[in-house]
Amino acid sequence: MNILTLLELPSFSEVNTTSSKKLVCPSCFAYNNKTCDGKQMHCKKDQDKCFTVSGTFTKGSAAAQEFAAKGCTTSRTILKNNTTVTFGDNSYKLENVQLEEAKSGASWISNCLSFAILLPSVLWFLLDSSLY
Repeated sequence: MNILTLLELPSFSEVNTTSSKKLVCPSCFAYNNKTCDGKQMHCKKDQDKCFTVSGTFTKGSAAAQEFAAKGCTTSRTILKNNTTVTFGDNSYKLENVQLEEAKSGASWISNCLSFAILLPSVLWFLLDSSLY
């Protein structure tokens, strides 16, 4: 088990792109860095929060490395600052944990596009109604 399992970050093949909620969060994971930038991912099922976590990763007696991760999670997930999570000889110290509401994946462009497609029909109807 690893930190991605703990944080409920699905693999890209598991991402639900047909969810009726269409909630999205940024998604990324990086070693040797306290930040990461990623593309938007659609959240699965009951995932309604976005997480951002950074800290240090240690494998056995090796020197600690920085890491950062972002993704979708559920409201039930409990992550706290300055918590160490250990899996075998891998330890993750969570130094900065942030949760926020997932955002709607509905696009402003799709709303504008719908309006642009319907506009000629509406104008024709109004023009036709005013001529007769």
